[in-house]
Order: sequence, then structure tokens, then C-alpha cells
Amino acid sequence: MTKTKELAIRLRQAVQGCTLHLHGPVQAWHAIEKACFNQETSYRAVAEEAITASVYRINELKKTGVRSEDPRIIKEEQTRDFIRDLLWQKEKSLRLTPQLAVDVIVFKNSERNEVVLIERAKEPYGWALPGGFVEWQESVEAAAQREIHEEIGIELSELKQFHVFSNPDRDPRSHVVSVVFTAIAKGSPYAADEVKKVEFFSLSKLPELAFDHNEVLALYRQNHNESPR
Repeated sequence: MTKTKELAIRLRQAVQGCTLHLHGPVQAWHAIEKACFNQETSYRAVAEEAITASVYRINELKKTGVRSEDPRIIKEEQTRDFIRDLLWQKEKSLRLTPQLAVDVIVFKNSERNEVVLIERAKEPYGWALPGGFVEWQESVEAAAQREIHEEIGIELSELKQFHVFSNPDRDPRSHVVSVVFTAIAKGSPYAADEVKKVEFFSLSKLPELAFDHNEVLALYRQNHNESPR
């Protein structure tokens, strides 16, 4: 077992062993930061390993038919979110720069007239393009593939960068810069991590979307001479 995995297990155990008080997990976080010093790993790598373990566990439970309200899924979601928050607060204290994300316009097929939209299970609620944050030492292309697999359970083909959206107000949570890709779906998408529902929508009949995703798709139609019919 690598040092990163060993420390990630310790962090998850500390978070999951705490129900009412945050002192235990925060204390464990500081201990892990100290343990990472002069080691061949980093606190971020440990946190990401722990988050990945929770995401994997959530997806495996959902594949067996376990519902979102099941205590096991709720426990893993709380673990994932708490560690993400610890990591964000740590990095926010080090520097104040925009966060980097990816979003993907996933087409149903090569005709490119229907796109995958997800109904978000967390704020900001509503329909949106699938996507998420780029991890440390991860390319935006790899992040796009990973986020799509985590959120809607499929692989992608013909992944191509479309545009960068950087308006500071595009995300109500923070200043988030998004690299938007286009791709073709390989397989049938389903609701996985942080997703309530997945559906295909015609480019001509889109609902109101979260973030700036209506603008994203309008720009795609404009660039490809496609207008809603």
C-alpha cells in the first residue's frame, strides 16, 4: 500500500468516525499534513485519494440498486463533501485564484442534435451540462473524461475542446473558469455522483439551465450555424 493510500484511509476513518463534532476530522487533517511533509506525497493527493474512494463507493452502491437516501450513500457523500471542503479551505488560504473546471456538451450520436443534460442534486440546482473541477496534476481532457464517467457513467469519443468561459459571475459559488468540450456519448448515461436525473434534450428545445450553460449552447449553435427550430 502506498503512503498516499494509507493516509487517505486514515482521513476517511477520521471523518466517518465523527458524527457531531468537527474537531476529530480537522485534527486528523493537520496530522496528515504533517505526515506528508518530506514524504513522496502531498495533502492534496491524500485528499483526492480519499474523495475518489467515496465516489467509487457511491457509484458501486448505486449500481446494485441502492437508493440515494440510503444511509451508506449519505455517509459517503458527507465524507466526500467534508474532505473537499477541507481541501478547498486549505488552498483558499494559500492563494486566491479562479478555480478551473470542465463542462462537456455530450451528444447522443454523430448527428449532434441531442445533448445530455443532468439535473443537479446539489446547489445550484436545475438542469446543466455535465462537468466538474479539474484535479491537481490532471489535464483538462482527462478531467472531462473522469467527470463524465463519475456523473453519468459513460465513456466519450471524439472529445474536442470548444471554448473557454471565464466570466467571474458565471458560477454563483465562486469565480470558476470552465473549459468546455464537445463529445459523442459511448453507451447509455445514468444518474451517478451528485446527479438526480439524466436526459437527452434537443438543441431546439432546451430548458432553463444553471450557470451560463444556455449561453454555452447558444454559442455552439451560432458557431455551427444551427438555430433552434
